[in-house]
Amino acid sequence: MNDYAIIDKVYNFFVDKNEMEGYLRRINKGELPELETINSFLDNGERYSHNPTLYHSLELSLAELKRLQARFNLKHNQSNTFRAKTVIINAEYVEDTASNQDNMHQDNVTPITSIQPKVLSSPSKSEPQTSPSSTISYTQPSQAAKRIITPLTLTPTSIHSFFSFQGIVGEEKNRELMMYGLVARANMGIESLSGSGKSALLYALLKALPPERYLTIHQATDRSLYHNPKINSSNYIIIPELQKIFSKDIEEIIKNLTEGVDSTYTRTNSKRNGVDTFKINKKPILYSFAITNKHLKERDDEFYRRFIIFHTDISREQNKKVALSFAERELQPEATTDDYSAWQSHISNCLDSTAEIKNPFLPHIIESLPPEISEQVRFRSSVKYLHQLICGATLFNSTANNNVDKINQKYLFSGLSDNLKVTELYEQVLVDNLYGLSVIDRALLNLLDDEPTHTGAVKQKFGEVYATSIPIEDSLSKLTASGLVGKEGDAYRLRIAPKITLNPERALDAADKFMQLHYPKYRDQWHELCLKQMET
Repeated sequence: MNDYAIIDKVYNFFVDKNEMEGYLRRINKGELPELETINSFLDNGERYSHNPTLYHSLELSLAELKRLQARFNLKHNQSNTFRAKTVIINAEYVEDTASNQDNMHQDNVTPITSIQPKVLSSPSKSEPQTSPSSTISYTQPSQAAKRIITPLTLTPTSIHSFFSFQGIVGEEKNRELMMYGLVARANMGIESLSGSGKSALLYALLKALPPERYLTIHQATDRSLYHNPKINSSNYIIIPELQKIFSKDIEEIIKNLTEGVDSTYTRTNSKRNGVDTFKINKKPILYSFAITNKHLKERDDEFYRRFIIFHTDISREQNKKVALSFAERELQPEATTDDYSAWQSHISNCLDSTAEIKNPFLPHIIESLPPEISEQVRFRSSVKYLHQLICGATLFNSTANNNVDKINQKYLFSGLSDNLKVTELYEQVLVDNLYGLSVIDRALLNLLDDEPTHTGAVKQKFGEVYATSIPIEDSLSKLTASGLVGKEGDAYRLRIAPKITLNPERALDAADKFMQLHYPKYRDQWHELCLKQMET
């Protein structure tokens, strides 16, 4: 194949990719999906399956298209005898109406559950506008209504699409957990090596947060923070590159705020006849931090236990994927833009929710944790963070279609899927935070297995897999002291790999007893939802 043929092939690939991603974005904003178009895009995507490099960059888009296709195949009634019907795909509501009946639409569709898909025919005007438990409730249609569409597809896939559109490669677990943490007002930190994607991940997440909701601090002293006029009008404090402003005084401010109390200082007033008091109201903090050997040795455990700390992927393979993604975006035939207003509206609704979130599964989860987790010093704070993330997932999923009435009801109850998914995603982060592991510690731990490996071989493998020259001797000593790694002479082996194992049936039985005892009024609807989640 000559150079022109290669260039033409690459150009055609990016045309196909842009059209596919553009179509999915339009669906997320409300365009009606069409089965024929979905099948066409899937066929185009499969033409690149022989090229792993190109195909990898299409995987998330193809997964979303296949999800839509599966829902159509399962739920879409091919008969044209229906004048109007509503196809519900996860939390996405699409009005699919015959071409000669464009005005036959419901004015409002309110989900009681945002997770289980259903297909319902539109109720006639003679039918009462009520709904059975765990289905769909309707209100009378407006004469002016054309169609009701959700401004956002609220699924884990949409979270990945949100980050991928901004050029984030990999970091799949971090994407979901950080989005749920943002909704739950959790204190979070992203710690890794310089140039490993910390800032990119942070700024991508902030696209979902309305600018007026947060204050970004690039340079500051402790006194300047108290005097910042915007400090108390924001919901979040964002600190990119925390190491650049870190001092003992700022550390104490952060400790106070993340402990859930206001931070204050007083000074003698200008007339010297009294004192002036300055206060920063309690609020969550989100930071990124570039680690060095110096910072690793001077870690303050009291400071870091107050955050859910995420690590980015520092492997050489990740470097290649990021470089390829950059090259792809540079070669795109035309620049693409996106409107994040739907995301920002959704996150605002979550942050403003007055609903009290209850998780009936939490006691069972805690009882199911292995001793390698439950016996650690940081166990209490880690359980609190797990609870926060599950609540964040519950709130995120329950606010489908920006349904403010739903999120402002008295209670929201976490479902089975929220608990299973978040616990699975959070497992490694929980272990890392419990044992105070750095990104280097975790990278090293991932290389070891049950078979003893000599130090020289460990160092060689570490250098081959990870893109860093940081010495690993301190990490080996730390992992050995923690009991996660065993040392046999000059060899190391994996000693403990803490795992969280949840049995869905047992978890549901335990949670059901809790619901029957404490919230019998809500039990039936909640239980029906959980059973449907177990089926899927």
